[in-house]
Amino acid sequence: MKVALIDVMPVGDDYVAKEMAGGLGKRLRLRDTFLGSILNRNLNLRFNAPPIILAQLAGIFRAYGHRVNAYYTSETSKIEADTAICVVLSSMVDYRNELQFIQNLKKHLPDAKVMVVGSFVSAMPEVYLADADFVIVGSPESAVIKMLTEHMPEEKIVWSEDVENLDDLPMLDWVPFMKKSL
Repeated sequence: MKVALIDVMPVGDDYVAKEMAGGLGKRLRLRDTFLGSILNRNLNLRFNAPPIILAQLAGIFRAYGHRVNAYYTSETSKIEADTAICVVLSSMVDYRNELQFIQNLKKHLPDAKVMVVGSFVSAMPEVYLADADFVIVGSPESAVIKMLTEHMPEEKIVWSEDVENLDDLPMLDWVPFMKKSL
């Protein structure tokens, strides 16, 4: 099965760091001065720190034999057509953009299951319920492992139990996030 791990790219000019503020995200507006506009453009074009939660899920999906692709995009057409599961990272700072992306994704890949993970969806799952197939409340590792070993959930809100021993989890997989150089 092919899995897409998606960090939705902000569509505005501001720099958005979703891993900041406990995973809820932070928006930086630097464009009001000449130096600020240069810093803002460079941050948006050259710097994207892959979210650790998606690297953890990449490790889990690969350990269970699935192909994993990572995306930092705002264009659903970039997601491969044969993708079965799309995991979207939530953030408080850019949730409206993420909701629009999920709506477009469901049109582009109507058969794919869309799951939302992250701190914001854990705090406010109702924000994503109308658009996602399911949302994971809590750290997603145990819920994803259960989905892969048992079955996909029927309920839209999936409560994930804490992992008792982190050493039992597969190693984080950063490979899908590495840019290919020519």
